[in-house]
Amino acid sequence: MHRFIGLAISLFGLIIFLSSQVRSEEIPQSQIDAPIVSDILIQVTDIKKDEHTLLEIAENLIHLKKSEPFSPKLLENSIQALKLSKKFSHIHVDSEDSHEGISIIFSLTPFRYIKDIKFSGAYPVFEQRILNAINLYTGDAFMPDELDHQRQLIKNLFIDEGFFEPEVNTGIQTDPVDGNVALTFDIQKGRYLRLNQIRFIGNHSISSGRLGLKMKTRQNAFLPGNRGRFVEKELIADINRLVQFYRKKHFADVKINYEIEKDFENQDVVVLITIEEGPYYEVKFEGNKTFWDLTLKSDVVIFDEKNLHDMGLRKSIRNMKARYLKSGFWETQINIEETQELKNNRPVRKVTFKIAEGTRYEVENVKISGNTHFDDKNILKQMLTRRPGIFDPGYYIPETLELDVIAIKTLYAQEGYMEPLIRSDAVLSEDKQNATVLIDIEEGHRTLVGTTSIRGLTVLSEKEAYDAISLKPGLPFRNYMVRSDENTLSGLISSHGYPHVKVTGKVDFSQNRTKADVMFAVDEGPFVRMGQIYYSGNFRTKEYIVSREIEMNPGAPFSLGRMLEGQRTIRDMEIFNEVQFRTIGLREKAEDIHLFVEMEEKKPYYIQTGLGYQTDLGTYINLKAGDRNLLGRNKDLWFGGSLSEIGYRGEAWYSDPRLFRADISTSLGLFTEKKEEFNKNFGVKIYGASLGFSRKWTSQLSTGLSVRYENRKKYDINRTDVDIDEDDEALFRSRNLIVVTPSVAYDTRDSVIRPRSGLFTTISADISQGINDDLDSFIKYNMDGRYFRTSKSIPWLTLACLGRVGYIDPQGNVQDVPDDQLFFLGGTSDVRGFKENMLLFDANKDPVGGRFSMAGSLEARIDLGGNFELTTFVDAGRIENTEISFDDTDIRTSAGIGLRYITPIGPIGLLYGHKLDRKNGESPGRLHFSLGYTF
Repeated sequence: MHRFIGLAISLFGLIIFLSSQVRSEEIPQSQIDAPIVSDILIQVTDIKKDEHTLLEIAENLIHLKKSEPFSPKLLENSIQALKLSKKFSHIHVDSEDSHEGISIIFSLTPFRYIKDIKFSGAYPVFEQRILNAINLYTGDAFMPDELDHQRQLIKNLFIDEGFFEPEVNTGIQTDPVDGNVALTFDIQKGRYLRLNQIRFIGNHSISSGRLGLKMKTRQNAFLPGNRGRFVEKELIADINRLVQFYRKKHFADVKINYEIEKDFENQDVVVLITIEEGPYYEVKFEGNKTFWDLTLKSDVVIFDEKNLHDMGLRKSIRNMKARYLKSGFWETQINIEETQELKNNRPVRKVTFKIAEGTRYEVENVKISGNTHFDDKNILKQMLTRRPGIFDPGYYIPETLELDVIAIKTLYAQEGYMEPLIRSDAVLSEDKQNATVLIDIEEGHRTLVGTTSIRGLTVLSEKEAYDAISLKPGLPFRNYMVRSDENTLSGLISSHGYPHVKVTGKVDFSQNRTKADVMFAVDEGPFVRMGQIYYSGNFRTKEYIVSREIEMNPGAPFSLGRMLEGQRTIRDMEIFNEVQFRTIGLREKAEDIHLFVEMEEKKPYYIQTGLGYQTDLGTYINLKAGDRNLLGRNKDLWFGGSLSEIGYRGEAWYSDPRLFRADISTSLGLFTEKKEEFNKNFGVKIYGASLGFSRKWTSQLSTGLSVRYENRKKYDINRTDVDIDEDDEALFRSRNLIVVTPSVAYDTRDSVIRPRSGLFTTISADISQGINDDLDSFIKYNMDGRYFRTSKSIPWLTLACLGRVGYIDPQGNVQDVPDDQLFFLGGTSDVRGFKENMLLFDANKDPVGGRFSMAGSLEARIDLGGNFELTTFVDAGRIENTEISFDDTDIRTSAGIGLRYITPIGPIGLLYGHKLDRKNGESPGRLHFSLGYTF
């Protein structure tokens, strides 16, 4: 008997599996009787922790059973399952004879896992770039044999970054408690090359100095230390920029190559750049009456793309024809006429686009005939071809009419007309100005669903199944809904533990095709249970934080949909870099599906600092530090502070992204603040606490509700408490208030940092109630709307619009609102060109606030390339309902221009605003420096 097992196992290739690679060979089926498995022994060696879990994993994945016949196939499946679990680095299988049968012995050595990865000496390369370059991550299985390869990957990265002698040493620290490891990579960057000289050859039209200014490689050479090292990939990017620069200067056929001469002894390089400028292109248009030359130039691509074999010119013609077609010219012909000559010893290629626009026909009428089921109005709604209207140019375009025919067929198909015949034609007027469009319809037979039956279904009630499908008796038959109902039934049945279900729809039509009997044949497949769920990589995160998001317990019906939903939810947690789900048994159609959840945690602790200058703050410094995974429970605790020329703020916040496992995030905070905003004659001290709730209903819509307690004290900057009159004492004493703020936000922007399209709108109301008096009893309404648009035809121009409205409605007996609660305008964040808060001021040149404010801005943001952006703007604002009366509270306006430099975290801008309605004694305008967009 022992000989039989030894032979089976040796043929099977199961003796020793090294380096986490398990070999298996196909085993021939023996014709003799298989022995009985008397026992299965599992030995887990070299283990520090979680022995019970590892034994449980092995028991669940070994398919052999005691007291059952031995099967080489089951043994092979067991070994493959153990391998796929990625829990064991070595697997050894042996056997022993006994009078009861044979004992199978599994000797398993578990993987050790990587708990942390640290780097030293990496600057100026960021840690995340190194992590992206290597094949390791926290939570990954530790394989010592792979370290040499990882070191080489890091070396290659630093070689690409300009260091030509990098060395990498590895340190391994083993945790004595669980046996897992922390890896340390010590990077010795070594020497690097610096740029000595760039020489240009062949640049006859553009000077070498001007080309050099376009190259970051040259700019970086002036930086100190290794920041000024030579990096070849940056040179390649510079070459591409030079090509684009030449093309913009109308050298469409330019070719640029480079050579590098490296002197390792002196650690410098000389770059030789060879330029073949090619001819200068002069582009003209003839025959274009509908479009300006400037408009058609935007369709010419030779100055943006390659013009190899004149493909760019041909593409330009296609673009112009598409523009004419969209405007109703469907007979437009465009040809190229070109000449070549020398100007100032420079070859010039003159390209003239000769355009025969043809005739544009306006739709005079659309006549529809043969339709009985739908009236003309319903059919016209489906068509793009129609008479001129406010938003419709009303041009006749044959290609558009073809699309209209398809749309009409789709309309009839939705009502059960499977084979309608739609004919279209157009009658052109003799003066070639108008077109009458003719639509002739033969509706054919309408097919209704006769009967619907479902066969082979046991897991659902007939009512559940019939309620889910769309093809019900008496309704229009739509052929495309057969597949849809198949998928609907499959998903519904699958969620009850039948992931291998197959649903096939069959349709029988009556002889005249007016009835369709639909039958769905269901093959439910085997019932599958959820097996065990095992987690790895969550060194800090508590297991229940993850497990509660997978809404399936062991033994419950397996649902692929619920598993994928759990994966999505866990991936959305801010505490993980990556989450992978792996199943064992699903492909094999096993009775139990075991799930392995592998996680890569983010580093929990973070520190953020900022130092800068902004016109409305002056010089400032920010500091924020926190733990995004507090106690491993997916909670965020952070402390922050800021100090600027107008005051300070300190705060501490605790947030929970999923309150009571619902899609509601909550935050609780304490704060203290003192600020003396520029040009105001008063300051305010505030401390308090806040509790907020928010929910994101869709990717665009979110709502919030917050409750805030504040203790506020306003003080006069120019007076002491002794100087305060009794009448003013109430305004300057400490006040306590409660504020409840509901809010709604709608956001379709394509980017938060640099939006180029979309809409962002917020509406909120601060419902404030004073505790000691009614000074702070009011409702403050705020509405903010922003719109961004970038045209496809002018991709370098973004139009940005802003509108803000605020209103304070006093409540209770007191109609006056304290100054520190009023709206003020003027400055960097709203109406530029004015000093901060100085849109409206009194005779003493002190700013005046009001209970109503309105502000708007329009910006044109022009991409100049090289991360620079030119901005022109117009701002307007108005303050009303002030505590003192003014003869003039008209809207104040300004206009200006500015330059922004775009960084990965947002733009840095310098803008000048000029007052358009300057008053006596006012400055003409003001310079503003800002970090980030003003809106």
